[in-house]
Amino acid sequence: MENQLFVDCNDKGILFLEARVKCPLSDVIDNPVPCEINTLLPFKIHCADEFPLGIQLNIFDCGGIGIGVCISHKIGDALSFFHVCEYVGSHCSWGEEEIRTKYADNTSFENPTRPTRVEALSAFIWSRFVTATEARTRPDTLFSVLHLINLRTRIHPPQPEYSFGNLYSFTMTCTSMDSAGESCHNLVTQMKDSIEQINKEYVKKIQDGYNHLDYFRERTAIYGRGETLLFSFTSLCRFPLCEADFGWGIPIWAGFAAPDIKNAVTFMDTVAGNGIEAWVSLTGNDMAKFVSDKELLFYVNAPKSF
Repeated sequence: MENQLFVDCNDKGILFLEARVKCPLSDVIDNPVPCEINTLLPFKIHCADEFPLGIQLNIFDCGGIGIGVCISHKIGDALSFFHVCEYVGSHCSWGEEEIRTKYADNTSFENPTRPTRVEALSAFIWSRFVTATEARTRPDTLFSVLHLINLRTRIHPPQPEYSFGNLYSFTMTCTSMDSAGESCHNLVTQMKDSIEQINKEYVKKIQDGYNHLDYFRERTAIYGRGETLLFSFTSLCRFPLCEADFGWGIPIWAGFAAPDIKNAVTFMDTVAGNGIEAWVSLTGNDMAKFVSDKELLFYVNAPKSF
């Protein structure tokens, strides 16, 4: 990378490794541990300095195969990454309805707000985090919910789905805690309003040089509180996560390594397509409280924590 703006292609190719894994593939699929999944990757997370892309072919004792892929965020976002996997593969010949109703905004009789799957699950997970960690006892803290937004369809004219690069921004919703203690009061409506602000006019500002990090600073300055707690959501739902076929058929499972950041949630469709997985990253203390929340356990199917 040159000045974080240009990719200097030196034709040296990418890093490719082969590894033998002393366990059956089922051990990873049945009990995925993100920090152990890191060993299936070609290099450490956030350490892709020499190579912008790396692939590790993992061969398990049972004969199963797992492919670990890393891409530098300097050159592309998640959708770019999945399309690269799809493209390479094509050239190789070898529980949600009840929660959506729960968080619908019915204050308007004529135009009730029906949340999307991601909005409903964001509100639900945020509410359980706030309750489990007793966030209401911190009145001087500004709580902000972030959502990463794909800009490809918001650019004028819209960009092709296969456009490569970091074509994303984020919204920031400063949540309210009303006197009754309901942490998700109108949260879905607030999130929708924030997402609607990422429109063609906003994207034009970015194209004209506006730094979207200034949006975060401006929003934070409005509330003027001391400490800020950020909780981010990323949705990879409907991304071609399991569509890359490298010659052995489509994957029977896909997952993520352990991130270095906390207070972050990534949504992805289950391989069967009948639900959503939420990969939640919290501090150890917060995670212990979060996975013990009774309402969370009521809705979640077989939660696992690491």
